[in-house]
Amino acid sequence: MGLILLSQWIHVGSVNAILTATSSQIITGNAPQVVVLSSADKHGFTVNGVFYSEASGTIKSSEVKEFDGNLTLNDFKVAIYTSTNLDKVENYSDIDGDSAEPQKPFKVESTNYWWYDNNGVRIIGDDKKKIIG
Repeated sequence: MGLILLSQWIHVGSVNAILTATSSQIITGNAPQVVVLSSADKHGFTVNGVFYSEASGTIKSSEVKEFDGNLTLNDFKVAIYTSTNLDKVENYSDIDGDSAEPQKPFKVESTNYWWYDNNGVRIIGDDKKKIIG
């Protein structure tokens, strides 16, 4: 960001004396950065009282996790991801030393999720109440 300040021209008196003055100041700042320290790994779900996520180490994207076949999709409670899942120290960096805004340091938009069966068909409505096994 740059800002140029004060440029002035003055014509003084009838003797045609001219005085000019120019001064400039450039203000430079750097935008802060959100540091993504595997924030997506904090996404997860709870089933039977256990929270599953990459961050907690209870599930890995490279492995298939098996669950009780008597569960329904409604038994899987997907965690709502908000700005409170981000840390002002771990996930915020500003090389100028500026702090994150204390009241609302991050803007996080809503996350949508859908369930699909083995054939790639989206599961909706009452089908979420059927057992998965």
